[in-house]
Amino acid sequence: HPPRRVAPRRAAGLGGVMCDIDLEPCDVWSEVKRTARKAHRCSACGGPIRSGERYTVHFSKYKGEMCSAKMCVACGAARQEFAEAHGLSYGVASVCQPPALIRFLKDCIADGDDESETRWKPMLAEILARRPTP
Repeated sequence: HPPRRVAPRRAAGLGGVMCDIDLEPCDVWSEVKRTARKAHRCSACGGPIRSGERYTVHFSKYKGEMCSAKMCVACGAARQEFAEAHGLSYGVASVCQPPALIRFLKDCIADGDDESETRWKPMLAEILARRPTP
């Protein structure tokens, strides 16, 4: 679901300005960790989830719209770090859905911001590097 943007706030202990993301909770939210029996694609980065690898199966419903997704371990860790840094509750209905992770990172990044340069831009670059090449 789309974030409601509010005024930037100071990042704790970093001296920079960090975006403030305020999400409305989903009506339904379910995430289960599984081991892949066959190959899948990560809904966040588009990279492969190979047979035998752990991944997260996500399902949510927000204002009547359903979201069903799979997320690799690396994107799950990135989403957790991003959520915790923004004061979002990880693992409940107020963290971004897997397909929205890249959009949330891009929306948060502000040129010249210390935290964006040292934390969010490198995270986004790592996620984009996992995308398959055409």
